[in-house]
Amino acid sequence: MRVLCCQESTVNSIECVFFFSSKFQTVTCSDERTMSDNQYEPEAGAGASTKLSAYPFQKLANQSRRKKAEIIQLQGRLRVLEEEAEMLKEALFESMKERTELKTEINQHFSTLQHYLKSKRAGLLQVLWQESNPAIVNKGLRANALAYDSTSSENEI
Repeated sequence: MRVLCCQESTVNSIECVFFFSSKFQTVTCSDERTMSDNQYEPEAGAGASTKLSAYPFQKLANQSRRKKAEIIQLQGRLRVLEEEAEMLKEALFESMKERTELKTEINQHFSTLQHYLKSKRAGLLQVLWQESNPAIVNKGLRANALAYDSTSSENEI
């Protein structure tokens, strides 16, 4: 026997649907004080003369109360998680906006630098010559110097 569903049909009664080897039977339980703990009378219909052994009413009521409390607790957790997700989404959009503003500012500085270099007719080597890190300047110059040395030695032969 398996309980498929239980619901309150009136103020003092609960209606339960049981599954007995491919037969459905409905049991209506009135007030818990008037019913015995483990016997319920089925409604008129299929198998009305048999008595059903089922979960006691108190166990069903306690289970439903626990489930309701669990649902309320889960709803509270879900509400908190939704609020956190909304805050994280706002923080993400704010950081994306800041990133876009920074990229725009950097592009403006590069375009200003490029315009300044064009007006002075200066190239990249003149800008890098003042660089404090000599590896940046020497890296390009070394490659050019090696190429110059190889072409000059071929011309001498």
